[in-house]
Amino acid sequence: MNANKLKDWLQISTSVGVLAGLLLVGLEIRENNEIAEDEALSEFWTNWIALSTPEYNSDIGAVYSKSMSDPDSLTDEDMFKLTSWLTAAMSTYGQVFLMIQEGRVSADYGSELAGDVEIYFGTSFGRAWYAENRDWMLPEMTEIIDEQLQQNPDLNSADYFSRIREQL
Repeated sequence: MNANKLKDWLQISTSVGVLAGLLLVGLEIRENNEIAEDEALSEFWTNWIALSTPEYNSDIGAVYSKSMSDPDSLTDEDMFKLTSWLTAAMSTYGQVFLMIQEGRVSADYGSELAGDVEIYFGTSFGRAWYAENRDWMLPEMTEIIDEQLQQNPDLNSADYFSRIREQL
C-alpha cells in the first residue's frame, strides 16, 4: 500500500513539475517575443532616422538660421533639408516615447520634448512642417507639442538663442 501511495505521489509531483516547467517555458517565450518586438521596433526607427540623416547633415545650421531670419528665401533644397532634420528628430522622440510606454525608460524623458518645442517649432517653417506631419506622430507627442504651441503662440527660436547668448 505504501508503495502505491508513493507511486501516486511521485506521479502527481512529476505532473506538477511538468506543468510548472511548461509555464516557465511559456513565460520565457513571451519575454523573448517582447524583446524581439522591441528590437525590431528600435531597428525600424533607427533605419527611419538614418534615411533622413544624410539629407540634412551638411549645412543644417545655416539652413536653420535662414529659416529663422528670412524664411521666404528658403529654397526647395533648404526645405528638404529642414524636413529631413525634423523627421529624424521627431522619429527619435517617437522611439523614446515608445520606450516610455513599454516602461523601458523613465517618463521624465517626455518633458524633454516640451522643452525642445521652441527649437523645432519656433519658426514658421517648423510650425508649417508640424501641421503637415503631425498625423504620423504618436498622440502623446502631439499632445505635448500642441500644449506648448497653444500656451506659447509666439514661440520663436531666435528668442531661445538670444537667451543662450545672454548667458555666455
